[in-house]
Order: sequence, then C-alpha cells, then structure tokens
Amino acid sequence: MQASSRKVSSWKTLNNSSSFVCAATDVEVEEEICLDELLDDGHEVVLYNDDHNTFDFVIDTLIDLCRHNEVQAEQCAVLVHYKGKCSVKKGDYETMLSISREMNRRGLSSVVE
Repeated sequence: MQASSRKVSSWKTLNNSSSFVCAATDVEVEEEICLDELLDDGHEVVLYNDDHNTFDFVIDTLIDLCRHNEVQAEQCAVLVHYKGKCSVKKGDYETMLSISREMNRRGLSSVVE
C-alpha cells in the first residue's frame, strides 16, 4: 500500500469563557491507497498473429474465452491478421492471465500486458 497525505479543513470549537468560538484549522490526513485496487483493470490480453490457426478457430476461441459476440470476435481476428496483434480483453491481472494461458494452451499466441 502507498500512503499519501492531504490537507483538509476541520472545525475546532474553542471554549472562550462563556462563549464558544469556531475556528477552521488545517489537518493533515493520511490516506492509504492500495495500488492493486487502482490498477485492478489495467491489464489486457494481447493476441498475436500466427500462420497455422484458422479464422474460425480464433473467432470461436474469442467467443468462448473472452465472451465476445460473433461480430466482435470476427473484428479482432481481422485486426490480428492484418495488424499482427490486437488487445482482445481487459480486466484484472489474474483473470487476464488465466485467459491468456488457456489461449496459449489451445495453440494461440497471447500475452498479458
């Protein structure tokens, strides 16, 4: 976790004889920021082109593993073919790693970035 501090205004009641006076004071508050929460959805599965898998196999795999609809899977397959690679899924690291490993097990080339 990463800690950061910030100044916030706080009201302080001062007892001045029989009357009360309110005064604004600056107070430093430490906040803990969990980097895992900030970066949770910052990972993606990148699929690379190859010369041995068919379009239909790639499309079926994207539908199965990434939950793409048919049009989305087809568009990704075309991008992979013509551009050499395509980001096909974004999400948390563990889920993306699991999807990438299964793609690789099925004979596709993918990495998590």
